[in-house]
Amino acid sequence: MAAELAARPRTVFEERLYEAGLGELLALVNETSDDVGDLLVLGGNPGVHALADALTGEAEGDLPARMNRSGFPTASIAVLTCTGPWKAVEHGAATLVAFWAPR
Repeated sequence: MAAELAARPRTVFEERLYEAGLGELLALVNETSDDVGDLLVLGGNPGVHALADALTGEAEGDLPARMNRSGFPTASIAVLTCTGPWKAVEHGAATLVAFWAPR
């Protein structure tokens, strides 16, 4: 994947992600500096699935149903978009634009 990027993005290893629940994950998103344009959160379940589900206010097609039906297994990817500052991200503030789960 790195070969596809123009430059290596800044990487932060956040220990608070380990076994974090929805509230803790949302707080971490809200702490993100506004100079960060794109944020990739890699973590485990059930927290990451809960975060993606909670942030989804709108979605393309049947993506929410597919995401929830899959159970969000290991290696799943949910892509959400939102506008405004990170500190304003809250339940229903994002649009789910892509979802992929291994079979």
